[in-house]
Amino acid sequence: MKNICSLSLLSLGLCLSALAGAQTGLTLLVKTDMDCNWKLDGRPMGQLKAEHAKVVPVSPGKHLIQAATTDDLATMSTEAEVDSGQRVVEIQLTSQYAEKVRKQAEAEAALHPTWTDPDTGLMWAKKDNGSDLEWNQADAYCSNLPLEGYNDWRLPTIEELEGINDPSVTTETVWDKGEFDVHVKGNLQPTGWAWSSSQEPDRVSDIPRARYFNFKRMGDLRPASFPARNWTFNMRALCVRHFADVTLLVKTDMDCNWKLDGQPMGLLKADDPKVVPVSPGEHLVQASTIDGLVKIRTNVEAHQGQNRAEIRLKGLHEQQLKIQQAEAEAALHPTWTDPATGLMWAKKDNGSDVNWNQASDYCAKLQLAGYKDWRLPTIEELQGIYDPSVNIKTVFDYNVIYVHVKGSLKLTGWAWSSSRGTAPGSPWIKNGSGWAWLFNFGIEEPRRDLPLGFDYSTRALCVRHSGE
Repeated sequence: MKNICSLSLLSLGLCLSALAGAQTGLTLLVKTDMDCNWKLDGRPMGQLKAEHAKVVPVSPGKHLIQAATTDDLATMSTEAEVDSGQRVVEIQLTSQYAEKVRKQAEAEAALHPTWTDPDTGLMWAKKDNGSDLEWNQADAYCSNLPLEGYNDWRLPTIEELEGINDPSVTTETVWDKGEFDVHVKGNLQPTGWAWSSSQEPDRVSDIPRARYFNFKRMGDLRPASFPARNWTFNMRALCVRHFADVTLLVKTDMDCNWKLDGQPMGLLKADDPKVVPVSPGEHLVQASTIDGLVKIRTNVEAHQGQNRAEIRLKGLHEQQLKIQQAEAEAALHPTWTDPATGLMWAKKDNGSDVNWNQASDYCAKLQLAGYKDWRLPTIEELQGIYDPSVNIKTVFDYNVIYVHVKGSLKLTGWAWSSSRGTAPGSPWIKNGSGWAWLFNFGIEEPRRDLPLGFDYSTRALCVRHSGE
């Protein structure tokens, strides 16, 4: 009994279970169809190999068996009740793992649906058609493929298929409804034998034979003794095309008008990317939403092959709409009165950089909602409207962040206070100028003192006593 505990190095509970199992002769025989890490009753049991089953003594009753592949892609959990002798538990992960691999491949292919071979300049579809078809159907499939905005896809020659075979590369794929390794460049995902455009006459029938390539068998170049052109079993269409030496694939997440190097290129739709031939070097891509609310520009470096330019407008447009709504709300209701203190606050700050004297002057001259007695708040008054539980998205210091302020106030920088302060020895001190406290509603430690002459990202947020 001593050896069971000392060798397992498990917790006391598992040790007692093992002792009980040893006394009663109860065991679990645990098998797996894939290498995995497993647990027994919540306790890690290490790695379980597909070719090596484990026998574990257990106590009478139900036991929880959990397992996960070494990359955590597939998991399972099951209960086994042991009341006599040995209970066999089979951990089955292969089918789930194959499905997860297939979905990952589909996601990758959707995100990057093509691959360009740097050795040949050929552009390949990342995945084949995915189902059985004869040669004529495969030829038509590629001819009609509308992938990445191109319409000149075709079946590859047998030599072109051979050119992307690489025995040193192993990629997992779902092949003929099972999980297999294929040996192909570019992380392509073939699911069967790839038809080629290379044909040869048949010695007996009048149906020409076409050659195929099998990436699962380290490359199968046989001239297809059984698959004549009308054969379908496990045959696929993997498409290829030639393209201009240098092109730019332009995509957008929102309909927009766009320009390339200053030249209007018309409407670019979110569901219709454009491929444009360009010269090598840097190119300027500009875009604006249809309503003109958002405009962006970016530089794209174009090299040999296809280059991508992704125009992202949707998030910026949504943020700009919210800002416009906030501005409209502020115009309609330009003040907010804090029910806790009775202080009336301007709904937004001045919106541009000011030093302390300019901020004080701005509030003193502010005429808002019929009042003229506006002033800079004290640092304590600013602290009073700080609320960490509130998150308001705003443009702050030229970045979109969340601020933690009551009353949905619109803040665009640090807020000056009327509270003066000093910080002896700071390098910011010049000619004995004074200091004042500021408040930043976008950070955890919002207070900071700076020289009165400081004017970077500092604002005037004005307040008054509502009863006055």
